[in-house]
Amino acid sequence: MKKVYIWGTGKNADCFVNIFGDCFNHCGYIETIPKTDKHGGLHVYSIEEIKSLEYDMILIVNTHSSEIYSECVKREIDLEKIVDIYNKKIGIINSEKFDLDFSGCDCKEGWITWKELLLCTDNATVFRHIVQNGTFSKWWDNCDNNVILQCSSQLENRMSKIVDEIIPELKKEDMILDIGCSNGMIDEKISPYCGYIDAYDYSEASINEAKKRANNKGINNISYEVADAKKMVISKKYDLVFLLGLTVYFEKDEDVLTIINKIYDCLNEKGKVLIKDSLNIISNKNIYHVNFMDDYQACYRPIEAYEKFWQNAGFRIVKKVVLADDINIGIVKKYSVGYLVEKNS
Repeated sequence: MKKVYIWGTGKNADCFVNIFGDCFNHCGYIETIPKTDKHGGLHVYSIEEIKSLEYDMILIVNTHSSEIYSECVKREIDLEKIVDIYNKKIGIINSEKFDLDFSGCDCKEGWITWKELLLCTDNATVFRHIVQNGTFSKWWDNCDNNVILQCSSQLENRMSKIVDEIIPELKKEDMILDIGCSNGMIDEKISPYCGYIDAYDYSEASINEAKKRANNKGINNISYEVADAKKMVISKKYDLVFLLGLTVYFEKDEDVLTIINKIYDCLNEKGKVLIKDSLNIISNKNIYHVNFMDDYQACYRPIEAYEKFWQNAGFRIVKKVVLADDINIGIVKKYSVGYLVEKNS
C-alpha cells in the first residue's frame, strides 16, 4: 500500500481518514505549523520536516490548498506527490474491494469527490460501502421545524412560477394528491382554488407542522397524513399530483419507477403531475451524495434518464423550467428542475 500523509487535522481530515484510511498506509499528519505533536495516535509533522519523510503521496484535506502549495514551492517540495483532494476526483479502480486511486486519474469504475464533509460518487457499490447502514430517510427522521421551514421556503420560492401558472387552470372540484408535502406551504397556496388535497409526507414532524399551520389559518380542505411513498396504497383518483423534491431520496431507480406507476394509475384522464427534482448535468449515471455534517443523503439522476422514466410510463412533458442552475457540491454541478407532465390519453 502507498505511504500517505494527510495534510490537515480538522474534522474534514478525521472524517476522510475514517472513510478512506484502509485504502493506504497512513503514516501521519502534516500541518504548516503543528499545534500538537500527535493526532489520532499518529505524529503531526511540520512543513519543514516534509523533506525528511519517506512517502508516496501527501493528501491535502483542508481548505487552504493554495497557501499550502505556495509554501511548498518556496521550500522546493515535490508538488507532483501532493494532491489537493478538494479539487480532484478520486478514481475507483475496483468498487468491490474499495480499491481507489487518489492521484486524480480517471478510472473505469467511476469516481468519488470530497470537499468539506461533502462526498459524491457515481458508483452505487462504493456509495453503499461508504454509508454502510445509513438510510436516505435518516435526515428526515431527525430534522427539526426550523430545517423543515427552510427547505419548504426554498421549495416554494423555486416553484412559485410554475405553481402560479397552474392556479388559473384549476377547477373548484379538482382533487389533488401531494406526495412529500413537507410542512404544506404549497398546499396552502393551492387550497383556495381546488376541491380537496390529500397530502402525505414521511416526516412526522413535517406533518405535525402542516396540520398546525392549516388549523391556524382555518384551512379545511387539506388532509395531512404520515406515509412512506414507496409503501403507500393510493385508492382514490386525482386530477393533479404534486411530487416536489421527493425522488432524490430514493437510492434505487426501481423505487422511483414504482412511485411514477402509482401516480399514473391514480390519475384521471389527462391528469397532470407537478414535479420538482435536483438532477445532475455532468454524468449519464446517477450521482450519490452524502453530507456527513448532518447525515444527509441524496441521489441526483441524469436529466435525460429522468425524463425517460416519465415518458416511458405514459406521460408527456408539457413544461420544463430550470429553477436553479448554479448548485455546486464541490466539483459536482446539479440543476433544480421543475416539470409539468400530463398523462397520455
